[in-house]
Amino acid sequence: MKIISIGLDGLVAAAEKGFFEWMVQQDADVVCIQGTHSDEYELVDAKYHPEPYFGHFYDAVEPGKGGVAIYCKKQPRAIMRGFGYLLADIEGRYIQADYEDVSIVSVALPQANGDESRQQERRQFMEKLLQHLIKIRNKRREFILCGDFQVAHLDIDSLNAESEQNYCFIEEDRQWLDDIFDAAGYNDAFREVNHQPNQYSWHPTQEKDDYLRDAWRVDYQIITNSLSPRVESAEFDAQAKFSTHLPLIIDYAI
Repeated sequence: MKIISIGLDGLVAAAEKGFFEWMVQQDADVVCIQGTHSDEYELVDAKYHPEPYFGHFYDAVEPGKGGVAIYCKKQPRAIMRGFGYLLADIEGRYIQADYEDVSIVSVALPQANGDESRQQERRQFMEKLLQHLIKIRNKRREFILCGDFQVAHLDIDSLNAESEQNYCFIEEDRQWLDDIFDAAGYNDAFREVNHQPNQYSWHPTQEKDDYLRDAWRVDYQIITNSLSPRVESAEFDAQAKFSTHLPLIIDYAI
């Protein structure tokens, strides 16, 4: 099974840059998208529904904010939108496709960008998501959570790890990932097979000299730990530039 996850700065904008042509060429089984910034009713053109994929969307209540999607070749047995937490539901930040033995999730954490009130909302979201991940480990199935988490986990995942103004490398946020990986029963699928440095997925627009610019690995596929032996390959496609995020491509023996 080949799964692609990517954070977009709007699905319409990405489509204009050739995203769907690239997606079809990749021949992935499932494509998880974060940051659609669109309402499903706007996506009526055939280019947003390329064969042989079925598209499932979860829109934010406020137009142009949030939004996640899953494109899949095989129709899932069920689609779940939201996970019972208000912020996740009104901003369209969680959609889950259930197959017989595995569930695949597209999730996008809120960005704070220095806004203290937004940071509090973000931390609440993170705590609720952690509780949810612990809860679903009791289910007799595997989970693959694909998402833009806005957190670089280890020093190797941040271009400027020593910078004091590194908002994707906050210790509290990194500890949250530790809790997911160490206590909740999940693993970082990418690092199961790829231990190379300079593997950054997010290169936001920055008004800095080149040598001061930041980059982070903030896009993950987080898997139940029993799936770890099934991760075959993992890479970012540095040539696929449809947004400030690079697509994460992982092959599983599933």
